[in-house]
Amino acid sequence: MIAMLAERLTRLVVRHPGAILTLLLAMTLAAVLALPSFRVESDVSALLPEDHPALELRRLTSEDESPARNLLVVLEGQFDDRNLLELASRLEALERVASVTATQAALFGEGASAPLHWLTPDQLALLEDRLIGDGRHKALSRLRERIADDPFAGPKLVRRDPLELRWLFEEARREALPPGLDGDAACLILESPPRAFLLLQGREAPYDVEFSKALLADVEAALAGHAFELVGGYVAARADEARLRFDLTVSAFASIGLVILFLTMSTRSRLEPLRIVAPCSLAVVWTLGFGSLALGPLSPLATASAAVLAGLGVDFSIHYVARFRHEPARDHEEALVRSARSVGPPIVIGALTSIVGFLSFTASRFHGLWSFGVLLASGLSLALLATFLVLPLALRGERSSPSRPLPIGPILRAARWSAESRLGHWIGGGTLLLAAAGWVAVLVGGLTFDADPSHLRPDDDPATAALHRVEETLGFSPVPVSVLVPGEVSLESCREALDRLRAEDAIVFALGPHRDVPTGEDQRRLEALRRSVNGWREGAAEDLRELGFVPEMFEEGFDQIDSWLAPAEAVPPSPAIAWRGDSFWMFRLYPTRGGWTKADRENLRADIRDVLGDEARAVMPIGLADSLGSLLEDDLVRCAWIAAFGALVILLLLLRSIRSVMTAALPTMTALGWTLGGMALTNTPLHLGNFVAVPLLVGIGLDDGIHLVSRLRSARRGAARASWSVILEDTGRPIWRTTATTTLAFGTLLLSRTPGLSSLGLLLAMGIAICFVTTLTTIPIFLPPTGGEPAGEAP
Repeated sequence: MIAMLAERLTRLVVRHPGAILTLLLAMTLAAVLALPSFRVESDVSALLPEDHPALELRRLTSEDESPARNLLVVLEGQFDDRNLLELASRLEALERVASVTATQAALFGEGASAPLHWLTPDQLALLEDRLIGDGRHKALSRLRERIADDPFAGPKLVRRDPLELRWLFEEARREALPPGLDGDAACLILESPPRAFLLLQGREAPYDVEFSKALLADVEAALAGHAFELVGGYVAARADEARLRFDLTVSAFASIGLVILFLTMSTRSRLEPLRIVAPCSLAVVWTLGFGSLALGPLSPLATASAAVLAGLGVDFSIHYVARFRHEPARDHEEALVRSARSVGPPIVIGALTSIVGFLSFTASRFHGLWSFGVLLASGLSLALLATFLVLPLALRGERSSPSRPLPIGPILRAARWSAESRLGHWIGGGTLLLAAAGWVAVLVGGLTFDADPSHLRPDDDPATAALHRVEETLGFSPVPVSVLVPGEVSLESCREALDRLRAEDAIVFALGPHRDVPTGEDQRRLEALRRSVNGWREGAAEDLRELGFVPEMFEEGFDQIDSWLAPAEAVPPSPAIAWRGDSFWMFRLYPTRGGWTKADRENLRADIRDVLGDEARAVMPIGLADSLGSLLEDDLVRCAWIAAFGALVILLLLLRSIRSVMTAALPTMTALGWTLGGMALTNTPLHLGNFVAVPLLVGIGLDDGIHLVSRLRSARRGAARASWSVILEDTGRPIWRTTATTTLAFGTLLLSRTPGLSSLGLLLAMGIAICFVTTLTTIPIFLPPTGGEPAGEAP
């Protein structure tokens, strides 16, 4: 059926070239016009499964993505409250800025002074002395001196704070602030090194890349003349977009360029490589253009699509042209038809096995992988269609038989020796034994799985580097860790636990409802203080009369002191977070270290569980996917089984021979044993960037085996027995060329600035190269070209 369809399509193209050419031009023009809409989702966490508890907790603690919309401005140099607030007002007036936080009170959620329970025992003793002891009389005796020091503001200041108590509460407030901040300033000013901070919030999420770039341009223009650094999701989005666009452009042009260069050297022709590359080049343009319209923003893995499609799509053309060149010279249309009938089935079978491998990603629970799989499956289908539409046009007027046959090179001579000699068969057996050892290593030692999206960002990522510098400047991580604690746990015990974390230097400070609730020990001390200072107001009024003042002038200051001494509200706050039917307290912890390694994050989680209990849940933005390794392993196994099962079903339906199917699949299983066994022995992890290589190799690696087995079956059925020299000339040469071009195309991913894509390119290039070696060393052992057609095989 495949041969018949290939024949009909070829005759249609040959007889209606104008219509086909018009169709190709129209499709290409439409795709080119759609290319500007091609977008890659810069949020690498979009790869993760949406229903996983880690992502649910992230959304729950992110307050409608407001942390993601934060942009931290770090200003270098000396600033005071006045000029920093002026700069904040200028930034807040920008169209894309929703708000600007400039003050300590706005950021840390506290008033001008600390509540009474923040005072230490020593500070409470000073307060008691100032209210009822000798300190009261000394403070009131300095009233006239204070007024004389500042005749304009002095009277107002002494009426508000006659006993000079405000400094005591300010001191307690400063001690609760992160270290290094200027406690005398209202704004976010660091004393040493001299720095100032502003926290902006944009109106849109940073994953709208065009908005991110426009917002950053506005902010940078408004800050002209200042030395500054920007940190946050908007900076990461802009950097990711530039890096991913670079990766896509380089991989697309480099892959096609290297393929053309290799084919020029291999075919010793200038025009032949252009004919071969034309269909896959069109398919890449069609896929990127139409895929962006149909699938919307794609995952970062989509930047590898151009290299993958270029490497695979060119295989179809290589086999097609090679078959055409070996057709006896005769009527041109019949030569094309015979070529299409001969090469069509193995090309289509190989394409279908690869498409099944791509579509296996739709079974993954990692959001974003399904669109990657659909994009590649669609692209390979378009490459297959382009091969049968473009090549009959490109080969018009060409002779089927080449004017000068090319000699077999050293690689194919080695393959012929291996196929024909007993020693070569022993070599093939050795490759099988090594593959078996690799599979044993996988089963015994297992593979390492790491779902951390940071593998998709380079070590020198500018956004991450800026965050490191801010952390070094502050002395703690500016990225808070959200911790949920079951609501039945008392806030008093939470506060004691968080104090322990701070004392152990695990965190620098913490924000949350615990700050507003005194512990039992605090309450006992405060009740003792209130009893001790009972009647302080009358005593202070009497002292003022003795000093010649009218006590009623100081009522405002006395009322302020009474408010400080007043007991906390009788009704404590309630847990603010509800998740899966339970209520939780939420705290934001600022750790001493940013948790850049998994070991650091695990240590912090262990510290949190030690003091807050095993039920406490820590949500770390940097280590969001630490718990997803097992999920990645399950998805890999599922996708690989789907790809393998689908490919075997296709092979059985089309080859209709278990022996042929197993022989064609043997090189792929051998190559996977080598590749995965090496990863198991070297403890190389499979992560979000490279784990797709396994299902891809299951589908792609079958191509060589399919073509060689199809050719061997034809030779065994033929009246004239074909030798290995003949088979390697007409089939081995295109297999070598497709291996080289695919390896080169995948190898261009090594030029990627994204580590995960580089790792993917390395695994794919190695796997395809190994498939080629195992195809030519193992298949001759089980399916020699002579001996007649095996019973049960379809003619």
